[in-house]
Amino acid sequence: MPFLWCFASGYVPWPSWTENPVCLALLVLLAPATHEVHVFLIRRAIHGGPLHRRVHSVHHSWVNQLP
Repeated sequence: MPFLWCFASGYVPWPSWTENPVCLALLVLLAPATHEVHVFLIRRAIHGGPLHRRVHSVHHSWVNQLP
């Protein structure tokens, strides 16, 4: 997510609850929503259309490696 990368890289200062509670509350709500939209769109692209043949099998063979 580009906006979180900007915060992590120091391009944008991370607001605190005391400085700007509305801005931080919006960020807390937008980050998960943006992630869900991104995952939905990627899954739709992988499970149909031109990406299906090349990417779909890799998508289903990927396994989380727990430390």
